[in-house]
Amino acid sequence: MTKMLMAGVLGLAISIPVGSASAAASGTVYNISQGGALSALQLNTLLAANTPVQGSTANFASEVVKLVNKERAKRGLKALKTNTKAASVAMVKAKDMSNRQYFSHTSPTYGSPFAMMKRFGITYHFAGENIAMGQRSPAQVMQDWMNSKGHRANILNKNYTSIGVAYYKGEWVQHFLG
Repeated sequence: MTKMLMAGVLGLAISIPVGSASAAASGTVYNISQGGALSALQLNTLLAANTPVQGSTANFASEVVKLVNKERAKRGLKALKTNTKAASVAMVKAKDMSNRQYFSHTSPTYGSPFAMMKRFGITYHFAGENIAMGQRSPAQVMQDWMNSKGHRANILNKNYTSIGVAYYKGEWVQHFLG
């Protein structure tokens, strides 16, 4: 049986301060105090370390975007554009879930999806996150998401214009922006 979780999170950004957080990138640990932010150099280093590379990880993410847009087209909705920054942040989240062995929209490292996006410099009017775990292919994760009312609502939300997708060691993350 496949484990899957989603809490369709839509709406305007809500700034929620989180406690200290850290993330490993190229052997460096960044400590972010409450209300703190990463410098541009720290942000670029962390994002570069978590950008999908050639191979199945990048191919899986690309295939999920294609499948999302196929579902949207069936319903007359505009295709979502790939947002590379959102994809990099999604990869940070997927690696965080895998490495810290949790499965939740709220990261013990970065807080809520909205706090995480804000910390990485992503701005939006609307945002959402879908996560899943254990599916072995883009087709399977999309089938599971489309069979879930909340996940499907995020995928088909007309307010979203871009998407970032990541896959890492069985963890799937979609970040939607509008």
